[in-house]
Amino acid sequence: MDIYLNIAAAVFALIAAVFWWRSACRKLPPFPSMVYDFDPNKDPFFLAVRFSANMNKIAAGSSFISAVCVAILLVLPPPPNITLDLQRKCAEQAVQMFPKYIKDIQLNLTNHDVPAEYINHYNKKYQKCFMLVRFSNELFGSHSIATNRRVIDAFEGSRFAEYKSINGSSNPDVCEILLPEGNKEKCESSEQFDELIRIFMEK
Repeated sequence: MDIYLNIAAAVFALIAAVFWWRSACRKLPPFPSMVYDFDPNKDPFFLAVRFSANMNKIAAGSSFISAVCVAILLVLPPPPNITLDLQRKCAEQAVQMFPKYIKDIQLNLTNHDVPAEYINHYNKKYQKCFMLVRFSNELFGSHSIATNRRVIDAFEGSRFAEYKSINGSSNPDVCEILLPEGNKEKCESSEQFDELIRIFMEK
């Protein structure tokens, strides 16, 4: 939302600068020679109006340049130091989220032994901190092992992708992606899942 407001502000600033410049560049009408030997170049009022018009030209030009600079900044990628800072905050949040997330999973399982690991990534396109969480668990009432992979928002915990396979089967029980735009995609293999989640973990 902020980016659209900034773009709108830059566009209207450019428009205002253009109209301001056109107004300042309009020629002053000739002064009538009502008085004998009247010279407008020596008249204080005329000189003040002309000075004001010239200053308005400079101000309009400066405003236009300022608006152009803002517009350029909006389309340029963020400076590296900002991106690095966001990556650092993402990593710190992932450290806090991981044990909480795994604990919630353990509460829903009979066997609380859940080997797990994760990687995190700050996504500049979506401006989100994503975590790819991998964990395994024994299914209730059997000796089957479920292998799980999930992509979640490190701050909100919301799920964007899930993969679940029983005993390493190449035909997953669950394989789906929920794009930030709201579209859902199904997948049919571990390789396809890895390819689809690149939009979260590599951009």
